[in-house]
Amino acid sequence: SYDSPDNLLLKLMEQIRHELSSPETFIEYNIQMFVSLMFTEIMRKFPLKSEIQSPNIKLIHDYISTNFSDNITLKTLADLRFTSTVQLGKEFKKAYGCTPMQFLTQKRIEHAKQILKSTNATITNVSISVGYSSPAYFAYVFMKETGETPTEYRNKNSYDFYTEKPTKPRY
Repeated sequence: SYDSPDNLLLKLMEQIRHELSSPETFIEYNIQMFVSLMFTEIMRKFPLKSEIQSPNIKLIHDYISTNFSDNITLKTLADLRFTSTVQLGKEFKKAYGCTPMQFLTQKRIEHAKQILKSTNATITNVSISVGYSSPAYFAYVFMKETGETPTEYRNKNSYDFYTEKPTKPRY
């Protein structure tokens, strides 16, 4: 019985061995058929990953990671890849599980958290350094992504690298 792919593969290999020892005239055709069936079963058991990234999508990912503080639009990214914004969005999401703009936001907030934890930079300066021209919009996005304002985050998470101790919350 073919209860599992492993059993089926073993059965197909046995049939190939039997065909090789047989004096019949259709041996070559039968062996090709069995090899084809084995290949099909192997592909079912170990499918190729459809999310293999194209070098161009990786280029966009790396570009965002490096230039997140710049004024980046979906159109800018699509132009880098010589494709449409819709196509870029689909391919990026397939490869990374989020849209290019969601990834950009994640990178910006990730970097903002590091700045808030380790410096006393003003919220305005933090927002500008991570690519937001409006501190109010930065605060809105930060709140949406983290559930707290930049100031609340800083008060809970800041760290004094000189004394190697958490700083006291500022209220």
